[in-house]
Amino acid sequence: MNISPDKLKEFTVLFEEFINSYPNTAKGIKHISFYSQQRESGRRNYQAILEAKEAGEDITERVLLQLLPYRDTKNNREQGAWIHIAPAISKDLKVWFENIRWAKPEDWYKVAELIFDFINYSVEETETLSVNCHDFHRSTYSKGLQTGFMTPILNALKPDSFILINNKSRVVINHFADTDYRHKLIDYPAINKLARQLIKDLSFIIDRFDLPALRQDDLFDMFCHWLVADKKYNFKSGSVEGDYVNKYSEEESKFEEENIMLKVNPDSYFSTNTLGIIDFTNNNKLEEIDLIKYQDCYLKLFSKIAHAIDNNIFTHIKQKTNSVNGFFNHYIYGEQGYIYSEFCFNTCDTEIIFSIYLCSYFFDFCITIEADKNNALFINKFTDSLILLDKQYRYLSFEYSNKLIGEFVNIARKSIDHKNNDTLIIKTISLFVEGFLDYTDTNDSFLLTLGLRFKLQEVYEKSVKKLVDAVVETLNYLYPIILVAVSDNPEKEIEEHLKIWNPRYKLEKYVDATYIEESQLKTWIKSITRKKQAIFYGSPGTGKTFIAENIAQYLISGGDGFYELIQFHPAYSYEDFIQGIRPQTDSGQLLYNLVPGRFLEFCRQAAACKDKCVLIIDEINRANLAEVFGELMYLLEYREQEICLAGSQEKFKIPDNVYLIGTMNTADRSIALVDFALRRRFAFIKIAPNYDIITKFHQQHTHLEVTGLITVLREINNLIEDENYYLGISFFLIETLTEDLENIWQMEIEPYLEEYFCNSIEQIIDYRWEKIKDRILPLKKTNT
Repeated sequence: MNISPDKLKEFTVLFEEFINSYPNTAKGIKHISFYSQQRESGRRNYQAILEAKEAGEDITERVLLQLLPYRDTKNNREQGAWIHIAPAISKDLKVWFENIRWAKPEDWYKVAELIFDFINYSVEETETLSVNCHDFHRSTYSKGLQTGFMTPILNALKPDSFILINNKSRVVINHFADTDYRHKLIDYPAINKLARQLIKDLSFIIDRFDLPALRQDDLFDMFCHWLVADKKYNFKSGSVEGDYVNKYSEEESKFEEENIMLKVNPDSYFSTNTLGIIDFTNNNKLEEIDLIKYQDCYLKLFSKIAHAIDNNIFTHIKQKTNSVNGFFNHYIYGEQGYIYSEFCFNTCDTEIIFSIYLCSYFFDFCITIEADKNNALFINKFTDSLILLDKQYRYLSFEYSNKLIGEFVNIARKSIDHKNNDTLIIKTISLFVEGFLDYTDTNDSFLLTLGLRFKLQEVYEKSVKKLVDAVVETLNYLYPIILVAVSDNPEKEIEEHLKIWNPRYKLEKYVDATYIEESQLKTWIKSITRKKQAIFYGSPGTGKTFIAENIAQYLISGGDGFYELIQFHPAYSYEDFIQGIRPQTDSGQLLYNLVPGRFLEFCRQAAACKDKCVLIIDEINRANLAEVFGELMYLLEYREQEICLAGSQEKFKIPDNVYLIGTMNTADRSIALVDFALRRRFAFIKIAPNYDIITKFHQQHTHLEVTGLITVLREINNLIEDENYYLGISFFLIETLTEDLENIWQMEIEPYLEEYFCNSIEQIIDYRWEKIKDRILPLKKTNT
């Protein structure tokens, strides 16, 4: 491999510092002695277990204790555990794995057998390592047994073939080789080969120094331990100058150096009150924290996540996994100051992994899709679904992250590279920080990781509900991608999913649809969200109903809610809207039953949804509102209350997720005539004729010059004077305006003006078609 000149310089300086400061110290000398001692005891353990197995003895306990690396503690020594310089286990393995549901008591003999066979096969035939690692990884009984668990014994038995890889050495190798290998055992064959080559390439530097009597790979491992654990090197900066601290970025370094006080939300799971999270400002370490307490808190958190997930998604996942225990149920406690949880399932040679990380600086929720690179079925499904996914994500936004994951499908499509017409490779696209998409191309798998990231500060500040909502929305957002991997007919299932779950759209979609400024839309949406009931009012043709429908679509986007539109009229009654007695027949008998009206039916449907549901009442002022609303006049103001409705002893309250949007045509009935009690219960949003919308519409659709038309409209509205009767703009928002303008003016505009100026008809003479057409026709094409 080729190491960059900068990395060679960096390694040279660091290695010289290591040689001068660590191997000859008391700690370093003790460290050196461990390598030979550990290998010798590991070989003895393996040979004894091999003989016991040949003799027909039960080797379960011995495999678990003597072939896996344990931390040097009194309890572990008393149990006869294999003590190792790179420990992956600190406490009782069985208690740990059973508590976090990685293993059942009755399955430990299968776990032990899997471990022993993997070691045996790999040592006997080293060239089968890649196959062995993949078989081990896919086994039901290998949960939690990653690289740090399995490579110490391989290294002890055959050090010339197997490099010892743990979290420390993996980080160092990735840094100097510019790779990104993970802790999973399926990555071990590649990183093992890379590490051996890296050590070989660096040997000309290593050989310059007066070294202790150690193998080069052991010396490199000790260097890795020193660099990460003692020096706490800043791999992010990649610098060889100045002080080094174990940080992932300058921002996190500043966070700890200033020892700032975190703003803790008392409702957060990740707070001292509820969890006692690692207080990194006081330099606590993970091993000093009560992991059982963490485990209990994680289980509670994941339970809330599971209950918050859409039932259709949750049911689908449970069907795929045959699981009845809920959602996330697997955890790993790492030695580098993080907590890691993982839940996965396999289908058609594709593995779906849900992961949550809590480390010193971040909270990550990830979904990883991994498939065999030669799996043509998966590749074809992914390719065929891209067009449909593009429709799903084109306007999708992501509320909980500062940076959108959004439109990654479009990016991916542009990055598709077909090789030999049968292999799809999506090149690396990294959008880390708030939202991220990453792809790793190895020799063995197609790997796609998507997810959400919060900084630790944000996690402290978020309530349980906010954190759960963020994870759940991420899953809802990415679920169509999961369907590609797990479904035999993904396009059909994605379409069915979208019918249930409304796509989340960016606000800019509604800016494009309404031609209204985004800032104005945000102000209206904020008002509606705050008050939960609002009325758009204005003169005819200003687009009130169209705006209301677009805002309703925006409010329900990204959720399982819905919106409906009804129109009031003078004959609309309380019985129509709330409830009333209706004659019905049953087996020829006439009955008078109490029947729910449109609003009660709407509320009952909304109560079954988790998210916003919007009822649009068009022409709301055309009915007798005090009569139609009845008890609703009270409930609209006191949303948390419930009362008995007229004619019924059944109590009723408006569900919290119900929003009302009315439209009011002020030419039919002035807003001044609306009952003051009703006005107090609604936010009133004025919609005046916006002539810029005419310009924007025709610039986009027809490229017509409409300046003359707008000038005439302004003159007419100045003549009308009363803004309740202003002439609106919607008459002219059509693509066939040139052909239809005469008909519109004579059949719609002139009759409206005749009615308004019925007592002074002479005022509109100058605005008859024959008088006005030369000013607004012909409409000239603008430059496109």
